[in-house]
Amino acid sequence: MIGQKFIINMIIKQVMKAIKKASDKEIASNHEKRIKALEKNSHPKVDLVCTGCGCKAKRKTKKGEK
Repeated sequence: MIGQKFIINMIIKQVMKAIKKASDKEIASNHEKRIKALEKNSHPKVDLVCTGCGCKAKRKTKKGEK
């Protein structure tokens, strides 16, 4: 029990040192890459299908456009 607690504390200290050494730019750039990847994959393009006849429709881009 005491040995496990010692090992866990050692690991936590090493992680804290690594976090302190990492520059803010490295951390921020990593987050930017992850956010862009998530945004790209989070909203895949969809095909709009008419519920009445089943034909495919195009998404309107401007108000009043058919």
